[in-house]
Amino acid sequence: ALLEHPHALDRVGEFVLDAKYGYTIFRGFDGVYDSRDVDNTVGAKFTKQMKSTTFKLGGRVSQVSTFFSEAEDTAITDTDTTNISYSADADLIRQLNQTDQLKFSTYFKRSTFDAVTPGLNANDTYGASTKFSRDVNRTLSAGISGAVDVFAPQTGGNTRYTVTGDLNKKLTSALTISGNAGIRFVVSEGSANLADTGTTATGGKVAIGYPISVNLNYKGKTYSASTGYRRSVSPSSSGSLMANTSITASASQTVNEYVRLGLNGSYSIAESSGSSGTSSERINYTISPTLSYSLTRDWSVNLGYQHRFQDSGATAADSNKVFLTLTHNSLLLP
Repeated sequence: ALLEHPHALDRVGEFVLDAKYGYTIFRGFDGVYDSRDVDNTVGAKFTKQMKSTTFKLGGRVSQVSTFFSEAEDTAITDTDTTNISYSADADLIRQLNQTDQLKFSTYFKRSTFDAVTPGLNANDTYGASTKFSRDVNRTLSAGISGAVDVFAPQTGGNTRYTVTGDLNKKLTSALTISGNAGIRFVVSEGSANLADTGTTATGGKVAIGYPISVNLNYKGKTYSASTGYRRSVSPSSSGSLMANTSITASASQTVNEYVRLGLNGSYSIAESSGSSGTSSERINYTISPTLSYSLTRDWSVNLGYQHRFQDSGATAADSNKVFLTLTHNSLLLP
């Protein structure tokens, strides 16, 4: 009844609060080391929808504690670590007319890594982006976006400038294909090699990458599925540049009004080059089934499992993660 009021959208806001607990067992196939991760996350998001403008504000705090075991053939002992990250993001979406939309986004994330040795380290990542999109017709939309991202660890760092164009085509009432391609300029604060192009970027020099992605999505009444391909260049947590290639797939089945089943999988190759000129390649694949249950109109719970395999060439390992997420949705009337 509320949404039937002509000015209802000017008064409706939504507040989402979620908390997650995860437990991971990481085991090295070659006996280098074993570890256990405890992953705790609390997040909140507020959405305010007005007649032609939507505002979103979110925040998240995550803590990952890693406990190393004492393997016989390694010196890793008493080096338990804790990683705490704080993030915030905001979106402003403005519907200019019946066909045109403008979106502005900004974010900030601080990640701290605390080990017994050598101490506390902090990395900051922040940036802003804007996107203009237009509905060409009932089945085709196009857009162009620009973004600036700054990766600022205690040493080194990168600034990325990205321009991207994208297309979205509805093939049928349930099937949609979308894709984007662009150019990315990475300005390095220190010496680094760009694995994606084979070029070298010293302090203040510019390296070029070409991000691209293609996605296929199906959404039926009770069943949905998607698959995608992505290639990008990004700064890694160590301050080096990393080229990532990934293929993802997911499916979801709604059993009834309370239960939803999901299955997600991915395969990725990460090529990294650091300031010392060293390079590495890491292959990962994951598979994760999930179960979602609606407790009430506002409360829902998600139970999931993730298996991840990692091969860096010199070593191989796998991890098994179980996570539980509790989510609360509230409809607000400001």
